Amino acid sequence: MLASARSLASTLSLVQRLLLWQLSLAGGGLAVWAARRRPPGAARLPVAVCVVALNQLWPLAFDGDTEVITNITAFIVACITNVKLLSWVMGRGSLAERALTLPQFVAVYALPITPADAPAAPPPAPPPSGKRSPGTAGMEGEEAEDSQAKGKPRPKPTAEARSALTHFRHFVRKAAALAGVVHVFVRFSAGVPRIALLVLQGFSQYLGVSLGMDAMAAAVGALTGLAIAPAFNNPYASTSLGDFWNHRWNLTVSDALRSGVYEPIMEGRLVRRPGQAAPFSRARRLAAVFAVFVVSGLMHEALFWNFTGRFTPRLLWLKYFAGWGALVVAENAGKHALRGAGLRVPTSLARILTIAIVNLMVVQYWWPPVNEMGVPEKAAQHAVEAWRALRGAAPALRK
Repeated sequence: MLASARSLASTLSLVQRLLLWQLSLAGGGLAVWAARRRPPGAARLPVAVCVVALNQLWPLAFDGDTEVITNITAFIVACITNVKLLSWVMGRGSLAERALTLPQFVAVYALPITPADAPAAPPPAPPPSGKRSPGTAGMEGEEAEDSQAKGKPRPKPTAEARSALTHFRHFVRKAAALAGVVHVFVRFSAGVPRIALLVLQGFSQYLGVSLGMDAMAAAVGALTGLAIAPAFNNPYASTSLGDFWNHRWNLTVSDALRSGVYEPIMEGRLVRRPGQAAPFSRARRLAAVFAVFVVSGLMHEALFWNFTGRFTPRLLWLKYFAGWGALVVAENAGKHALRGAGLRVPTSLARILTIAIVNLMVVQYWWPPVNEMGVPEKAAQHAVEAWRALRGAAPALRK
């Protein structure tokens, strides 16, 4: 199977391989749709195993040296799709918990998008006597982890609904901003300090990834009528590390890992079935948070191996995400201690500290392996070649 996947790269054009890849994703979505009425657990596993294996083979059809953008995109899509699929096996996630039409189901399965949550119902008003109803006791003024510690389920972060037009507007703005950043790189990189260049590099990564997801969300929303949640929610306005990772940065991956890793650990069971989940444990919650980051680190190490043939030097990316897990857990404990002492960090200071820590971690752990392998240069060259190919094909399409 590996040889067959690699042979596609030498026998078919890039456009042909892209079309086959999309058809394969659609076929996998149809197979999962056909099996959607099977009960969660072992009954869904045979379908999932076959589709997961097929998805993970497709990145091999794109050369990691000359087609780096497509190779990375195919691998990321495969990872996100497969986590969604394994969550579906366990009766979790968007594919299992949403009432979707066939086109919507295939789109959510095959693309790195997440349906927006339905608007939450307003909380009931307190009884006239001033006593709280049993269902709301202790909820006012508490953070999610505190309410869960008192026996209430920790709510899933809500995701706003955006129209297709709104997603398209975000796409246009980010494309313009990315063009400006690229212009700075090309014209002034020689005179810009290295730290500033690395910060700009991080900003360009945010713009590049998020505008691609905005484009997909706009297309899916326009074609299927499904409201898609934003994949990124102004990460530079984060007020804490937990806010950055849970509510603002790459929410599509966050949602998939929440369903596939966090929730099974928190509930103490793989398959979601009727019945009582494991009682809340703060230690289990912190372990679940850390596990999510470790799994993300392993996925990113696999991504690096996919287009370079080796892992990052000294497993820097695994250390990067494991470090984030430790920092988020430590931040949670620190905030809990501050609340107990009646103290809080001013919002403006919290934003400055959060972005400073994010950039420090990125500069120290994320960019060195990327720059060492010349990924930005390869990606830029691939983008130029793809643009030239599109310009060359345009006259033929007009005929």
